[in-house]
Amino acid sequence: MSLIELALTPSHPVRRTLLCGAPPTDAELARAKMLGARAVLDLRPAAEGSASADAARATAAGFESLRIEVAGAAGLTPANVRAFAKAVDDPALAPLLVHCATGNRVGALTALKAVWHDSMAPPAAIELGRAAGLLKLEPAVRAALGQA
Repeated sequence: MSLIELALTPSHPVRRTLLCGAPPTDAELARAKMLGARAVLDLRPAAEGSASADAARATAAGFESLRIEVAGAAGLTPANVRAFAKAVDDPALAPLLVHCATGNRVGALTALKAVWHDSMAPPAAIELGRAAGLLKLEPAVRAALGQA
C-alpha cells in the first residue's frame, strides 16, 4: 500500500498523520521525511515478522521509532487506543507515520480513537477506519463500539 495522508483529528484538520498499511519501504520513508514526518509508530508486536529490523531501519533513517503492541483483536484495548491517541495527537510527533503489517490494525485503532477520544459517531468512525486500512478487524471494532 502506498503512503497516504489522513486527518485523524477532526478538530485539527491541518495536522495530518501519514499512514502506510504495510511497513514503509525505503522510498516511503524518504517521502515521509520530505513531508516532515519525525516519527514512525509500528503497531506490531516486536516479535512479529521484521518489526525489530523495521524499527532499526526507521531509526537509521532519522525517525523516532515508537511501538504499540497490538496483537490482533485482543490488542484492541482501551489502553492501546489511549496510547495511539496520545501519539497521534502529540504535536511534537506530527506528522506521524503509522503502520502495522497490512493497515488493518491502523484502521481499527483509528476507528476506536475516533469514537472514544474524538466523539465521532460510530458509522463515520468505521468509514474513517476503512480509509486507514480496516478490514478483517471490523467485526471486533464494531463489537467494541456496540455496533455488532
